[in-house]
Amino acid sequence: MMKKITKFVTLLLALAMVFSLAACSSGKDKDKADGSADIAALIATEPSSADEAAKLYQQLMQKENDILAANSELWNKVFLSANKNNPMIEDGTNYGDFLLATIESAKDSFSADELKTLKAGAEQIKEIEGKLTILEQKYPGCGTAPGAGDSVSAEEAGMTASGSNAMKFPSFQGKDLDGNDVDSSKLFAGNSVTVVNFWFTTCNPCVGELADLEALNKDLAAKGGAVVGINSFTLDGDKTAIAEAKDILAKKGVTYSNLWFASDSEAGKFTAGLYSFPTTYVVDKNGNIVGQPIVGAITAPDQAKKLNELIEKAEQSYCDYEFHIITHAVNDFCVTTLSSFYLDIVKDRLYCDGADSLSRRSAQTALYLTLHTLSKLFAPILAFTCDEIWLAMPHTGDDDARNVVLNEMNKPFTAYALDSETMARWEHIIAVRTVVNGALEEARAAKVIGKSLEADVHLTVPESDRFFADESPEALADIFIVSKVELAIGDALAVKVDNAAGTKCPRCWKHSLEANAEGLCPRCAEVVKHLHLTELL
Repeated sequence: MMKKITKFVTLLLALAMVFSLAACSSGKDKDKADGSADIAALIATEPSSADEAAKLYQQLMQKENDILAANSELWNKVFLSANKNNPMIEDGTNYGDFLLATIESAKDSFSADELKTLKAGAEQIKEIEGKLTILEQKYPGCGTAPGAGDSVSAEEAGMTASGSNAMKFPSFQGKDLDGNDVDSSKLFAGNSVTVVNFWFTTCNPCVGELADLEALNKDLAAKGGAVVGINSFTLDGDKTAIAEAKDILAKKGVTYSNLWFASDSEAGKFTAGLYSFPTTYVVDKNGNIVGQPIVGAITAPDQAKKLNELIEKAEQSYCDYEFHIITHAVNDFCVTTLSSFYLDIVKDRLYCDGADSLSRRSAQTALYLTLHTLSKLFAPILAFTCDEIWLAMPHTGDDDARNVVLNEMNKPFTAYALDSETMARWEHIIAVRTVVNGALEEARAAKVIGKSLEADVHLTVPESDRFFADESPEALADIFIVSKVELAIGDALAVKVDNAAGTKCPRCWKHSLEANAEGLCPRCAEVVKHLHLTELL
């Protein structure tokens, strides 16, 4: 039985690996920065032609990106603070000066070492930006930096959030500014195209283009489309921010919907990853992001042209055979949902729970249905790999085992679908798991623990998350991949990690205070006892 499970999981992982390889080979995985000496050498370089200037420009931009990417979490905090404290870059301002001013305004949020790192990076960027300005003056058009008064894009700053490059707009359940419920799946499916505009109240370019967006919304309405606004200040239903946003929208004569959702949701994290405002996305009927975002006001002629092109593409995309959409969707599922979450959690269940236990058999069912579905779903694009998997896996009576393409693709498994409330709970559990994983990494760095199973976690959740108490401590320990979880209700989310108490089980590696004479934890002792009884029979 164990060999069958291993082979089965291997087949599933093989399919997932196909999609993860591309991400793993990204150029961003290499060393981020080569040091100050390289930057100084580039700044000292004097090009002799426009081509050399263009090459040098790109090299300097890459160095700037590397500086930001090397400490992305710290810079994330900087850019988030910039939204309100420094809402825009003034004309002619060096980007390094902008960063230094923003760091200074948010200095209480950082330790002394963090401030030192950030200021050093900002000073390097200041020098780079100075050189870029000189290059642009001597060789007009050598670079692609934004012109005077334009926003600086997250992509160009090397700070694009992971969700910003995804083809799928993150799903959400939120409300409009009048308190009406909004579901993203229904929102996008109900429009031929949806233009999503991210803005905030104190951003002059954002407010300045509201009237143009209202006109666009009226044009789109005739085609079955719509404009939707998302004000970053109104996340989590901030009443003061909502009132201020509604006042501005009323003065500008805006009638299209403006929405908010939880800041800790995937859509909230997506919004937090935007470091330029306004930013506008075009989303098709299937919820897919079309093309690259428009960074800056749409009132500029080139921006307006780009927007119209994206809208036309979105209106047509769901009628065309656009295989890249399914490719990105499957890749995202395999890498994020399947590999880094579900498979990570159920490994212990598959290898250590009893062969006939409900938990193990349910996991087997889920894995089989996943493999069965993905093999058929992706066969038209990855024919040989999917057919190889198909020939190696077991089949139901309805399958044509000769070749995967001789079978119809699976329909949605409605019998297994969770309701929206349960899905929202799981999304929140996953978000908390991310926080716990961060605490485990800190404990590992401090030599408190080695592997995560060497940890006991003391988790405090606010009253609003009391539903965590509905889960057993054992289930939470499995989700977090630790030996023990103690749950408490408090004022805010907090995680404390201790070295696991008790004896390490030689079978599952969890630590237990109730180990038997052989060192087995109660779960493993029962399973092994059952195996022995089976052998006697």
